[in-house]
Amino acid sequence: MDKWVKHELSSNSYTLEKYESFLDGKIKFLTHLKLFIDGKLSKFDINIPEEKKILEKFKEPINPISHIFFFLDNPEHQGEFLEQQRFSSMEEYLNHLVGLFWKVYNSYDNWKDVGSNLFNDFAYISYYSNNYIQGIYFASKALEIEKISSYYDTIGEGYENLSMLDLAFENYQQAYKLDLEGNKFIFSHVCNYTKSAIKIDNRDAAKEGINTLIEKFPDDDYNDILIDYLASYMESFDFNPKMYKRDISGLKSYFKDFPSLERLFNQLTYSIRNGYDVRKYLNDAGLLSDKEFRFALAKGFFDISGFLSDILEKTENSEMKKDYNACIEAVKILEEEKDQN
Repeated sequence: MDKWVKHELSSNSYTLEKYESFLDGKIKFLTHLKLFIDGKLSKFDINIPEEKKILEKFKEPINPISHIFFFLDNPEHQGEFLEQQRFSSMEEYLNHLVGLFWKVYNSYDNWKDVGSNLFNDFAYISYYSNNYIQGIYFASKALEIEKISSYYDTIGEGYENLSMLDLAFENYQQAYKLDLEGNKFIFSHVCNYTKSAIKIDNRDAAKEGINTLIEKFPDDDYNDILIDYLASYMESFDFNPKMYKRDISGLKSYFKDFPSLERLFNQLTYSIRNGYDVRKYLNDAGLLSDKEFRFALAKGFFDISGFLSDILEKTENSEMKKDYNACIEAVKILEEEKDQN
């Protein structure tokens, strides 16, 4: 659709718009807009020093358009921010940001001079308005300018919102791989990669993601991902004691298959040594809210208790006995909750 479409706005203003289609023409999305007022294109004049200075600010990571992230991350402060900026509604503010973007875009002869971060910002403006295809398009433009993991992650979010989960995973995986190559992991990227792997039933990728979370982000909270992983795989796992040695090495091998369970087990044993009882830990960690997950977790703690029981038969260890008792109590509580619901 390389054709301009004209829309009259008023007696002295109009827009020229270009569109592309998606899914055999079923979806049409905007790729370029020019606003004309009194016959003149709305843009910054780089020949005027003050306007050129304003234009250059849009290439910085924090710029007037990147404020969209404030709304995504802090929805509870939206009203206060709109009032400070003197906007009467979110719709008015978004229209302001969209107008700013096109004004910057049309200030350059070559679109690649706009700056990759601004295309990524505009993708999120599109997402906020539920224009996911348009957002993916502009995040892809950002990638054409600069290969950055965050842009792949942005594209993944767009496809996920469209329930195109395989494409979402492909882009989250690209973000993860770039972070891996640079050995500089971003928490949200690893979470998105792991969650999307679980959704498409890619167990190897999900396990890799969880191992990365455990290794690189030991103090962060991602119990929701651990819960999803266990609920997805634990129920279908046919545990056979003969698969593992009945000692510490066997337990470690078991945890390699279920790294999320190791994390939850470590949380449990830490909690009971620091003033928590088992029920309080399960409740505060949000592990009692989902019936399917309670079944999976009960099964996991029961398996662990079996390892600990066999080890304790050969070696007396008071601390391990505490862990064993905690696992048994956790199984009882989880089973009780499951039966009540």
